[in-house]
Amino acid sequence: MCLRSAPAADTLDMTAMRFGAHGANATRVVMELNREADFRATVITAPPEDRPAITIDLPLLGVTPTIGRTVLPKLLRDIRIAPLPDGYSRITLILSAPATIRSAFLIPAAGKQAARLVVDLGAATQAAFAAAKDRPYGTLRIKPDTSADTLALAAPASVPAGALPFAAPGGARLEPIGKPDTPKIAAPEIAVPEIAVPEIAGVTPPPDPKNRPLVMIDAGHGGADPGASGAGVREKDVTLATAKALRTRLEKTGKYRVELTRERDLFIPLAQRVKIARNAGAALFISLHADSVPENGDKISGTSFYTLSQKASDAQTAALATRENNVDILGGVDIPSDDRDVAQILIDLTFRETAGASRRFSGDLVKSFGHDEMPLLFSPDRHAGFVVLKAPDIPSALIELGFLSNPDEAHKLADPAWREKLAGAIAGGIDAWFTGQGFAGQGGQQDVGSATPRP
Repeated sequence: MCLRSAPAADTLDMTAMRFGAHGANATRVVMELNREADFRATVITAPPEDRPAITIDLPLLGVTPTIGRTVLPKLLRDIRIAPLPDGYSRITLILSAPATIRSAFLIPAAGKQAARLVVDLGAATQAAFAAAKDRPYGTLRIKPDTSADTLALAAPASVPAGALPFAAPGGARLEPIGKPDTPKIAAPEIAVPEIAVPEIAGVTPPPDPKNRPLVMIDAGHGGADPGASGAGVREKDVTLATAKALRTRLEKTGKYRVELTRERDLFIPLAQRVKIARNAGAALFISLHADSVPENGDKISGTSFYTLSQKASDAQTAALATRENNVDILGGVDIPSDDRDVAQILIDLTFRETAGASRRFSGDLVKSFGHDEMPLLFSPDRHAGFVVLKAPDIPSALIELGFLSNPDEAHKLADPAWREKLAGAIAGGIDAWFTGQGFAGQGGQQDVGSATPRP
């Protein structure tokens, strides 16, 4: 596809770039231009790291210095601008995960509003990304008589226009030029035609390890905090052994990166476990435990799953959460009340979306254990205010593997073969959850769960 050469006297400048959410799992990129221009947008893998990327080719002979390096949304890692032959420039959007172009179009200037190039990006599976590679998207021009609707459509849906400040590479913050004057007109979602990217069925090669989702496994307790005990079995030993078995199971599939919060008998404060997961960029956090109850403990057995809620599902769950949350005292850790208040504010900001994903994961775990005929506690899908589940942006679940207060179950939890079965059932739930989240086709050679075919 050829682009028309831009007249030398009519230099094209990009005066602003902004980002925003647009619909479900989509990121909108808006570039303000001093005039209309042909463009070409393409999905590629960018050297030298072969990361997923989007290129936008323009007759871009000048760039306003305030573009610099802007605050980037989660989907983008970096922005690069480089010259091409014949008077063109290439803007490369380096992605943090595979994505495809959902639509790309140019809106002509109207009144005080500059011309805008709009590119909508959507998170995609590895197969969809591979199918979209090297397919060019040309200009989709909006007719002047529909410009009122499209003016509103071009503004990022959830981030006010001009709200993202720009920062120069040296660290000095620069304000964007002017404030976009976007009319408050609701635009229909179908106002702009979109080019569908087909999903391709079949076997795909394993993805680059850097693009695989990270699963963080937290082996509960450790060091000065042994956790529960029964029949000579300590909770901190059971959780670490099961965490390592689960890591091995997941890594063999080639689908995931896996890390543990602790590799040995070490005390780690609860809040630090959450920090480890967030700093690593985990896509899923799993905390492993083994319960013990004083009353009728020898008669209660089975695995249960907990997601975050400030209101416990029952009195027994509330008592369990209190016990687990107080273990920091054993390590001499005191969490200031101010820090707790700040943490609660952060949780409230993003809790709904993360909590919904966590509940879906818990449901997938229940189904996987049921499929593998693994014993479950009555009403196994529960919720409580566990500290380790309070990462506001990482779907999380706490798994009580069984009851050490029950001698029979304590002996099972000490058995490596039983822990392998537990790891298989947990891995099956992990696989189901990632598939439901749109990570299908991430690569790999085998089912992460049991050898029994799943319906």
